[in-house]
Amino acid sequence: MKPDTHDHTAEVVIPAELLLAYEAASYWVDLPSGRITLKIGGEFDPPHGLEVYSRLAVVTAFNPFSRLLSQVENEVHQADLIEAVEVAGLAWFPAAGDDPIGEWEPEPSLGVLDPSDEQLDGWMERFGQNAVVVADFGRPIMLRLHPRDKRTA
Repeated sequence: MKPDTHDHTAEVVIPAELLLAYEAASYWVDLPSGRITLKIGGEFDPPHGLEVYSRLAVVTAFNPFSRLLSQVENEVHQADLIEAVEVAGLAWFPAAGDDPIGEWEPEPSLGVLDPSDEQLDGWMERFGQNAVVVADFGRPIMLRLHPRDKRTA
C-alpha cells in the first residue's frame, strides 16, 4: 500500500465551480440487476436485491483534489481504495461519474454498500477527494464534502 502523502492539517477549499460540476454530474453504478444512475438531489429507493442495505456511496481515488494524474498513478490509487474497501468487509460494484459537458473523462469509481460516515471521511482524507456521493435509501442523494472543507464545520 502506498503511504498517504496528503497534508491533513490544511483546510480544504472546494471551488464553487467544482461543486457545481459535481452536482451536475451523473453517477452510475453497475449492480448485478443492471446499471442505475444517481443524480444529486434525486430520490433514491433501493433496487431489487439491495433492500437489506441502507446506503450506497460512490467513491473514487482518481485525480486527488481534482488534479489530473496519469492513468498509471490513478490506477495505483484506485487499487489501494479497492483494498481499503475490501479490508473493511464492504461490498462494492463498478461505478463512475460522468461530466455532462464532457470536460472530464468519466472517473472509474466504486459503488460501496453501507459505508459509515467515518469510513467515507477517512477515504476522502486518504485518497484526497473533495467529495463523495451518498445515497441513503429513501432520502435525497447528496454530496458529502471533505471533512476539512469549511462548509462541513
